[in-house]
Amino acid sequence: MKVDQYHIPVLLNDATQALISDPSGFYVDVTFGGGGHSRAILDQIDNGKLLAFDQDADASLNHITDDRFSLVRQNFRNIQNVLEAFGHGVPVGILAVTDFHWLDKTLEIFKTYWRLLDMVFLLAS
Repeated sequence: MKVDQYHIPVLLNDATQALISDPSGFYVDVTFGGGGHSRAILDQIDNGKLLAFDQDADASLNHITDDRFSLVRQNFRNIQNVLEAFGHGVPVGILAVTDFHWLDKTLEIFKTYWRLLDMVFLLAS
């Protein structure tokens, strides 16, 4: 799944420009998703590092191949343990963006169950 099929990054330039204060710093994107913000961060850092989190399996399909980038398939509530394991120190900036990809998936699941429930009612009638 390509990033443009996943979702369109919100406030891409504004968010990354506000985040990047040191092009050689260590940054964290706790909502990797389609990878749009992570790609923009990598475009703005030189020899810095970027660690991204996303627990959804489909987000890993958007993985970025770059020596400065690491994707962790975990919930960002584990950020402290992961940061200690990676040993990059304290991040200069952390990006957290909410998108509607998860809502789309939830609605799709709901529609499927609703159809099944509808069929059960029809059979029971």
